[in-house]
Amino acid sequence: MLTEKRIREAQSRIVDLFAEQCLHGEQRRELSMEGLTACGQFIGEKAKLDRQKGIHGSAAALRTLARSNHPSAGTLCIGLIGYLAAELGLAVGTKLQAEFFRDEPTDDAFNVIKLSEVLLALRAVPTAIYPTDYLQKQIADRLMSGRREDRGWGYYIHTGPEDSEVDALPTAYAVLALSSYGQPLPGPVEYLFRRLERHDERIGSDIMTSVLSCYVLAFSPNIGNLTDLSRLEALFKKRWRLLESLLGSDIEQNIEYPRGDKHEYIRVPWQLYMLAAASKLNPYSGFASSAAQRRLASIVDDVLTTGFRYPHSGDKISSRTNAILYDVLEQILGQLGYRPVYAVVNFCDKIRVYLGARVVTGFSAFLALAFIVCTVYAWVFTPRSNLASVAPEFIGSAMITLLMAIRKTR
Repeated sequence: MLTEKRIREAQSRIVDLFAEQCLHGEQRRELSMEGLTACGQFIGEKAKLDRQKGIHGSAAALRTLARSNHPSAGTLCIGLIGYLAAELGLAVGTKLQAEFFRDEPTDDAFNVIKLSEVLLALRAVPTAIYPTDYLQKQIADRLMSGRREDRGWGYYIHTGPEDSEVDALPTAYAVLALSSYGQPLPGPVEYLFRRLERHDERIGSDIMTSVLSCYVLAFSPNIGNLTDLSRLEALFKKRWRLLESLLGSDIEQNIEYPRGDKHEYIRVPWQLYMLAAASKLNPYSGFASSAAQRRLASIVDDVLTTGFRYPHSGDKISSRTNAILYDVLEQILGQLGYRPVYAVVNFCDKIRVYLGARVVTGFSAFLALAFIVCTVYAWVFTPRSNLASVAPEFIGSAMITLLMAIRKTR
């Protein structure tokens, strides 16, 4: 089982990667106003020369650095706030100038997921670094203006008929952000519950995305009176049973969504969300299982060595994914102190996995076969023995045992 110390070391390493990128990455050199800071899609040594910068990466950097003790955190946070405010067309206070503002807001200013991630990042900024209340209110008001029929959100604040459809993915991110702001959301919360109840029978994009909804409903603040925890636990455990076998693979989900004739992409690291949700909703048979702990240990090891990434998504370290990982580790830490039997459960599960391993079942099949041969020999050549009267039934039972053992080895 991972210790709190090991998890804290991984979080500290993630903070260092963000600080290094924001301080020395090429993307900062292209900002026209001194003092502004931005982060791009990637962090780490291979991203130092990247000039790309954007809202996802900058919000990820702000949310992570704002909760750290890094010596440059304060300065970097103020610069990131300035960049994000300018990109989203938000009014700022006297400490940040408005010279960098765009003349007209881009589609990003109406993107529900990006707005939600910026709101979450601003929520993490201590007032001692920068008072963000006014910025938070502007984003919260913008998000609330795009809620549809009290059910949820599409990918963009609606500006036309193409934006009328409600989707679980942007709704989940909006609920997570707005609940942290203290906004009551009974309609969207119930919408996520109903989506979970309708889509729980198959493995596919819906079920992987729904893991995010489980995470959001489990950890969003200020919605406790709207969440039936036993209902949520049952819905999550169905998904755990279907997806647990995929924890051994480096898999994340890539979602494409349109905006007119353009297309945006968003990565959903559902394995990270599932591990965190399991620590609260399925702690013993889920989070404490050997499969979950192996995956969590491998993720932390990656952070502390080469950096955590999904190989199929490229050889660079994603800023947004690592900010989500920082959050997930924080949620897991909040659950560890309440589960003193984790280690015992994990040990028992390791024994279960070992007994079901191919080598063990193969050896069991060999013993069963040898015993059958000996029994048949005794039955044929010593017919007057007491064994002969029970041999047929015993052989049948042994054959069933053999077949079951062989089946497990496949």
